[in-house]
Amino acid sequence: MGDFLGSTGVMVAGGVGHKGRVALVAGFLYGLALIGFGLSSWFWLSLALAACLGALAALVGINLRVGQIPRIRV
Repeated sequence: MGDFLGSTGVMVAGGVGHKGRVALVAGFLYGLALIGFGLSSWFWLSLALAACLGALAALVGINLRVGQIPRIRV
């Protein structure tokens, strides 16, 4: 669910400037959400953090793939 929401958010946002900064902030927030998920003992908080982890993973992954040049072998 979170992965779907993160991908949809990137699609709606379109060409966001400073993609490196967005990926850096999303990576930092991913780390905080992962720590919170590991320390959480409440089910609903863990569920919300798992959704955030999926959304942030999609955001970081999409931003990192945008700058790559596709390599085609002939």
